[in-house]
Amino acid sequence: ARLADTLHTKSAKIIVIGGSITAGTGLASPQQKYSCDFEAFLNQEFRSEHKHTVINIGLSGQGTCFLVQFMRAALKAHGDADLIVLEFAINDLRGRMSPGWWTTEGLHTAHCLESIVMQIRALAPRTALLLLELTCKRVQRITAEPIHAIIAGYHHIPMISLKSALLPSFIESRKHNEKKLLMCVGRSGCSGSNASDSCARPAEQWDLG
Repeated sequence: ARLADTLHTKSAKIIVIGGSITAGTGLASPQQKYSCDFEAFLNQEFRSEHKHTVINIGLSGQGTCFLVQFMRAALKAHGDADLIVLEFAINDLRGRMSPGWWTTEGLHTAHCLESIVMQIRALAPRTALLLLELTCKRVQRITAEPIHAIIAGYHHIPMISLKSALLPSFIESRKHNEKKLLMCVGRSGCSGSNASDSCARPAEQWDLG
């Protein structure tokens, strides 16, 4: 509620901290970073004489346990932020097969995230925190989202999950496209090249974390 009031009444300062996706690794232009789209959305959605700013701190290849080392310095520089967004689900655990608490790496990841939460609440108590859980389609790649979700639930931190938000529509779209392709092939109305271009693996074969 406090953040919503800020967006309506004054300039908001938002910090996004994450891995290579946040850093924009591989993009043709820095303006293609999602933080730029986020900033444009906020200024479009909450129009006023105040300008909202999104500051990007992307750390390619790093996870929450790396962030612990300089979180205090980041808060010293940006402790007046209204919101901090953390995006490390893909880099945490480094794509290991098991995201369980019972693994050494799982416990370490949980400890690091909780340490960050405690630092933010101690040094910037008025700053809101949000976990952004992204995912990937690489086969047999899991993310730390299940572990992050437990920490988020315990500390009452909101979390946005790309998997939960988009996976149902993604699967539905796949099924629809496959049905159209089968109908097309059944009528022999598709050339070999078009059929190949349209062909998609079943949704079950996609690993989205």
